[in-house]
Amino acid sequence: MKENTSLIHFGLEAYAESMSRDQDPLLYQLYRETNLKALRPRMLSGHLQGLFLEFISKLKAPKRILEIGTYTGYGTICLSRGMAPRGHIHTIEKDPIVLEYAETYFKKEGIKEKVTIYNEDALEVLNKLNPFFDLIFIDGDKSQYPQYLEKVIPLLEEKGLLLMDNALWEGKVADMQHQDTYTCGVRQANLMIKENNAMFNLLLPVRDGLMVAQKL
Repeated sequence: MKENTSLIHFGLEAYAESMSRDQDPLLYQLYRETNLKALRPRMLSGHLQGLFLEFISKLKAPKRILEIGTYTGYGTICLSRGMAPRGHIHTIEKDPIVLEYAETYFKKEGIKEKVTIYNEDALEVLNKLNPFFDLIFIDGDKSQYPQYLEKVIPLLEEKGLLLMDNALWEGKVADMQHQDTYTCGVRQANLMIKENNAMFNLLLPVRDGLMVAQKL
């Protein structure tokens, strides 16, 4: 009898979460509220990936972080926990409804003054930002991933870190039968990073795939 690999994967992910640092009350509250009230709650970073974002941020201790795709702010909070003492996050989110959740939890976390929110189209905002950022997290419109990369790599400092969420896009990137704009956008972005000689990269099968790259 063939085993159900999706159930095995789910079981391993649950085990990985159980063996990792516990989710604190604030993030659990945000996770629960997002799942109960917000549209498309799967867009939330979640416990395991949130811990990874926090871990990477603590290793880097960034002074300036750029995030494309705030959603309800879970990932933003995780990234903020590793910032340098006077660090600052610039985060972009076009949907004003989910930003209401994010702003509420930024206040609860005590980082409201450390976050600049852009409630605008990401590509327009990227044209106005000044370099340099030492950590950039991309989790916006998947069809625009290639355009994001073209604009953010010049904004990234030398030795800066680039993280890109949904890099496996539910496995569709590996199946050329899928040619929708989202899948093609993620697939092209993965290739752009892979073929960029100025980037050292690793695609991790964490959650829905997390591309990790450092600018050389």
